[in-house]
Amino acid sequence: MSTADDRELLELYLQVARGLGAQLYEVAVRHDLTPVQAMTLSHLGDGGVATKEIAARLCCDPSNATGIVDQLERRGLVRRTTPPEDRRKRVVVPTDDGRAVVSGLREAIASTAGLFDRLTPDDRTELRRILEVLAASA
Repeated sequence: MSTADDRELLELYLQVARGLGAQLYEVAVRHDLTPVQAMTLSHLGDGGVATKEIAARLCCDPSNATGIVDQLERRGLVRRTTPPEDRRKRVVVPTDDGRAVVSGLREAIASTAGLFDRLTPDDRTELRRILEVLAASA
């Protein structure tokens, strides 16, 4: 593939990413969250996630993740706890209010997925295949 082709593909990808990013920003703001807070909440499972893992998922320094978790904790959306299987570990888990916010975020995000409505089932299958290849090498 030529360099011009690579640039064109990258620009098209970034155009789609910017559009999705703007939609996700609007969803976060509607829930009175920053986009990073919304992403952090969406990464939490019921079993809890260590701050170090949150940092890895957000591609940030653990101290930044700690600050984000502190903000969410002050709002009552998460709490830090010690899992019974490893008392040396601290994990972040969503509170009931946090789970309700995550549910609302997921519903709102699903409603913005209309972007894919223009794709045929075959197009969706091909896009999924391509994205899996790219994600595996990211």
